[in-house]
Amino acid sequence: MTVRTFYKKLRRKLWDACLKNVVRGTYLAVQQKKYLNQIGVGKSCRTIVFLVPGRNEVNGGGVMSVFFIARETERLKALHEADVFVCSLPGGPTLLRNTKFPNDQIIVDYDLLLSKFEKGADVLVHIPEIFVPRFLHCERKKLESSELHWHFNILLQNIDLAPRREDVDLLSKFGPTTVTTAHEAYSGIETQKALGCAIHHLSAWTSLEPYERKAFVDRENVSVISPDFYEGKREILAELKRRLPDFRFVTVKRMTYFDYRKLIATAKFSLTFGEGLDGYYTEMIFGGGIGCAVYNERFFTKCFSELPFVYPSWEALLSRLPDDVRAVNSIDKFDLSNEAPYRLLSSMYSPEISRAKIKSYYSANFLPKK
Repeated sequence: MTVRTFYKKLRRKLWDACLKNVVRGTYLAVQQKKYLNQIGVGKSCRTIVFLVPGRNEVNGGGVMSVFFIARETERLKALHEADVFVCSLPGGPTLLRNTKFPNDQIIVDYDLLLSKFEKGADVLVHIPEIFVPRFLHCERKKLESSELHWHFNILLQNIDLAPRREDVDLLSKFGPTTVTTAHEAYSGIETQKALGCAIHHLSAWTSLEPYERKAFVDRENVSVISPDFYEGKREILAELKRRLPDFRFVTVKRMTYFDYRKLIATAKFSLTFGEGLDGYYTEMIFGGGIGCAVYNERFFTKCFSELPFVYPSWEALLSRLPDDVRAVNSIDKFDLSNEAPYRLLSSMYSPEISRAKIKSYYSANFLPKK
């Protein structure tokens, strides 16, 4: 292939990609406008917006948790009297639906929705913590010139991704700002002082479907591995595979949430390389399996430190996990090992607990003026 032919083909590929994006963008814009016109957006003077990445993907349980909170917020309309929308983040790609997990939510373009609001409308925007700087970068000029009554809530799902205090202070200049947390461990006064605004613990929940709890005899020698990056991950997995040759280790990647749920329903164990108290740990336990993790005080509360299969360090996990797995890998011991963590998690996380905390948040922060 000559250089000229190579660049000719490259230009064709780039042109096809651009054309595809233009066609896709036009189609989405038409569908979103049609949807907003059908529901009569703009008639209400109160609106609640949830921002999500405009990509058809699921990374852990963060996005699903936002969708759960949005759905429960819609159910509370009689309380807050606001229309509820899920929007793609401003300044990025958009999509109409996220098809990677069960939901019926239409996603709309944020700026398109914003254009429908009338002067003086009350608007509450829920922003995932990691996207606060981007939101301010894209929307600051609009916020400065806007005649809307703004309210903001930062969805703090990972304390290690908390926004800078100066960004929170800037957001607060445009309207009352709160923070809602997904973990009890960082829901105290320390976080409130660090961020400079009120903290409300929502107790994260992600699943919109009941968990399937299969018996030990219906499970396979499979350990589900979280896709999180950890510097020593490759070496740890190599050693675990060597010491547990009868087990298959399956890393969660390139799969829908539906496929992931089928996987954890038949697997026996999971191992998270993430924050510890995350979906890869909790969902395995809710599904009747055994979750394994290293104790992380930034996410776990102290009551988890004494649970089986929660280890004080990666060194301790690597030393003890293979023997612990073999010790409970039997019909008379497996279910017993699930009981203690299941009871603890059930006392902290459930749809009912989350719904009550979501209702409490709106009662305290976004009720209509009488």
